[in-house]
Amino acid sequence: MRSYHRDLVEALDLVAAGKVRPIMETYPLDRVHEAFARVESGKVRFRAVLRIPQD
Repeated sequence: MRSYHRDLVEALDLVAAGKVRPIMETYPLDRVHEAFARVESGKVRFRAVLRIPQD
């Protein structure tokens, strides 16, 4: 049986090599309520990410 640590290291290696890309929905911070509603209702399939403006 493979260890969890070994699987994690392998997954991170794939990401670092550019062979895996995260899939997400992004929302500007002013649409936080919409993003939360979509997460809460189960409509977000992968990840919901809020974009925070940098000054």
